[in-house]
Amino acid sequence: VDMAAQGWAEIFDDAVANELVRDELAHNYDLKIALQNIATAQAQLGQANAPLWPWFSANASASRSLVSRNATSLPDGASRTGNMFGLGAGMTFSPDFWGGTRRMVEAAEAGVVQAEWSRVAVHEATVAAVRSTYVQLRALDRELVLARKTLVSRQESLELMKQRNLAGTAQTLQATNFTG
Repeated sequence: VDMAAQGWAEIFDDAVANELVRDELAHNYDLKIALQNIATAQAQLGQANAPLWPWFSANASASRSLVSRNATSLPDGASRTGNMFGLGAGMTFSPDFWGGTRRMVEAAEAGVVQAEWSRVAVHEATVAAVRSTYVQLRALDRELVLARKTLVSRQESLELMKQRNLAGTAQTLQATNFTG
């Protein structure tokens, strides 16, 4: 069985442990930070790609002016109002002759991959920590059950030795060994 190809819930068929893992993954701040880091890296990739495309711009303007009645320099019949309209457009493109922009894009792509793998590492470490702690807790629970059974067994043996001692069938050394 290839354990790496299987999900943790399939490998460990324990409903309590699976619920603990799901709960931890849903509320883990490190995992939330890792997801934010992926979004940041993807935004940086978008910014790195921008210089590879042409930039377009457009503008429009309009103005109206009124010349004062006190102005003496107007020729006869000239209008005192003036209108100006303007339209403009532009395009800019810088070819990446030396590959600097392309290297920035590659670095940003690597940043996205790194952020995604960091998220995977945080996810796997979280699952492993919860699973490990759960297994340790289960082992301690079993040790506690065994210790309680051992205590009951020892108490029963002590009671039996006391009864044998009272009946005179036990040797003194056996009774002393059981009482400590």
